[in-house]
Amino acid sequence: MRGKIDCFLPCDDLSTSKELLQELERSKTVQHVNLLVTAEMAAENCTQTIVDNVTSTKSMLDIARQAEAEYVLLSLKPTKMQLGYYALERMLRVAHDSDAAMVYSDHYTIADGKTEGIWYDSSGNFIGDNKTVLVAADDAATANLGSPWRMPTADEIKELLDKCTWTRTTQDGVNGYQVDGPNGNAIFLPAAGNRKDSGLEYDGSQGYYWSSSLYGTSYTYIACAIFMNSIEYYRGSNSRYYGCPVRPVRP
Repeated sequence: MRGKIDCFLPCDDLSTSKELLQELERSKTVQHVNLLVTAEMAAENCTQTIVDNVTSTKSMLDIARQAEAEYVLLSLKPTKMQLGYYALERMLRVAHDSDAAMVYSDHYTIADGKTEGIWYDSSGNFIGDNKTVLVAADDAATANLGSPWRMPTADEIKELLDKCTWTRTTQDGVNGYQVDGPNGNAIFLPAAGNRKDSGLEYDGSQGYYWSSSLYGTSYTYIACAIFMNSIEYYRGSNSRYYGCPVRPVRP
């Protein structure tokens, strides 16, 4: 991974941004730093762009014209900011491995000696959001088809595996499994493979189908899924950055 980052940072006070600018200057992942300002400042080792509003169309076009690196880091507020441990490197890795058009980070705020944020308690301890099942706003089926469509839970996947008959078959030249339920209804699950980075792998031979459930609270980067190949099928898991098919369900 050799990608570089051009950084675009709003700044209304150099003293507030001094430590961050020094950190970015030392970083091997940063190609260039550009300050988004309302008036010229006496800043070294970075360029400046005059903007009226960081999120205006004109500002976005100016940033796009000036960006030369493979990736762009854009901050939207001029408040003092301190990067987390290897934050840029980790974001660069996620962007590279997932081939995402955009990645973002969560943050926490330190004010009056107290640390607060949705992922941290008042003492600064990481607590997460305690969610183990996707809510509607994060559910791919709901987002694409609307309510009441949603992704199946891990328990519903287990029911599909335990109470239905699975038969390896080919339909219209596509390998997969026909799943027959006790009520006489049936569905066909193609061996669609999965996406990794920008490529498709294992299509026609195996497949994963996402559930909306995490694989336990200790492994928040892994979700439950149906796994199947030409020999077997079972409830497994996969890292959440993989692109896997979704079989929506509804009441």
